[in-house]
Amino acid sequence: MGFPGLQFVAPHWFLLLPALAAAGWYWRGLRLERPLRAACLLLAVFMLAEPRVRRQGDGLDLWVLVDQSESGWDDLAPRLQEMETILEKSRGVDDRIIHVDFADESQPRGALVRSGAAATEYAGRRSATRLASAISHALGLMPADRAARILAITDGYSTEPLDRIADKLLAKGVALDVRLPPRRELDDFAVAAFRAPRRVQAREGLLAEVVVRGGRTATVPLEILRDGQPIGKREVEVRDGVVRTVVNASGTSGYAGDGGPGREARLAGPKYVDLDRAGRVLVADTENHCIRRYDPRTGMIVTIAGTPPRPGATIGADLLSTGLKRPHGCRIDPSGRLVIADSDNDRIVAGVVAD
Repeated sequence: MGFPGLQFVAPHWFLLLPALAAAGWYWRGLRLERPLRAACLLLAVFMLAEPRVRRQGDGLDLWVLVDQSESGWDDLAPRLQEMETILEKSRGVDDRIIHVDFADESQPRGALVRSGAAATEYAGRRSATRLASAISHALGLMPADRAARILAITDGYSTEPLDRIADKLLAKGVALDVRLPPRRELDDFAVAAFRAPRRVQAREGLLAEVVVRGGRTATVPLEILRDGQPIGKREVEVRDGVVRTVVNASGTSGYAGDGGPGREARLAGPKYVDLDRAGRVLVADTENHCIRRYDPRTGMIVTIAGTPPRPGATIGADLLSTGLKRPHGCRIDPSGRLVIADSDNDRIVAGVVAD
């Protein structure tokens, strides 16, 4: 509800007006018809309705962010003209559509940043998908007197974090929509998701989850870089076009399945993984207070340190009789011993693991 230039957040409070009029007529002694009393009541109802002055025009600015990166352009290009035509046909009289092309950098369409490019051609580098930067760029260009909305047309594989974008959008009062084009079936592989804790303490180990998708079953190389420097490199097995969960397929927290298939086992808050000399995966099963070992060749998982699921601090005759409390990391040292960061016991434990 509103008037030109004015709108009310809680207009239901105006329903009090007929009730006050009826009360003034029924209880004449209240003398609500007196100008000062009537003005005070009207002002009180007006303030309860939470008036807001409209500072924006009637039209909507739709900022269309078009992904021009190498990873998504092949899927997007055949459908882009159709999508943009639909948007143009649905545009209102007072609405505006502003296209921003982005990949490694963002630029409004038609802005020439390098010589030799056509006016509608993206002239930036295409090696990255900086969606967060594109959203921030659009927010910075939006005029304050126009309502706005963002539509991101992208493959969904952003190469920079998006965790702070929601706060920026909320502060501006701008909604974000994402349109993902259908994917073609290609004989290629891509990182579909990368998940890691938002914050870790200095020198604390962490568990990162990488999902790789492709069009067929194969073993493919995977390398993780931080600030351009490699921090992890290994080969992953992709089956039926997707990496499968090999431990705790149900995703249920708990301690179960020790000595059996890894997919049927349960973990609780694992924080770190490493490989031993035989290529088996060492898992710091933190909330179960133990270290477990998964063998990719057999698919089996066993506990090799700690007294799960209970925490402990006792040093036993071997690692299986030694209590741990929320271990956050483990590694095999040059002598073959298992070294454990026994985090909540504030100590480092080392011992020989029996095969």
